[in-house]
Amino acid sequence: MVALAAVEVLAGSRPLAQLARWLTPEVYDGLARRAALTAPRSRVLDAAASPRDVAAEPTDTVPAGAARRPSVRRVRVHRVDAHTVEASVVVAQADRVRAVAVRLTRSTGRWRAAALVVG
Repeated sequence: MVALAAVEVLAGSRPLAQLARWLTPEVYDGLARRAALTAPRSRVLDAAASPRDVAAEPTDTVPAGAARRPSVRRVRVHRVDAHTVEASVVVAQADRVRAVAVRLTRSTGRWRAAALVVG
């Protein structure tokens, strides 16, 4: 779900703030920098924005909900140790397919993305 949500942030359809609890501060900052360059809507980086705010712009020619959301095609997981998992995720998004690599680490009882690369 972290990989799918990251692709949605880069596409401009999900606010970045929704991922804050699932990403380490370094990964969050990196995704914020990339979203600022690639996301088509500036509200993606607005912490107060909801998914509806981001998706529904008055100047959009496509009705809200008409565009297909990205979907996960395949996930490969490798357990590094008891507290680390690495995964590769293939995400279909509109007319393209993207690869996402994520490294999840567990600390204080919850999993967080310590590394995230979206191709």
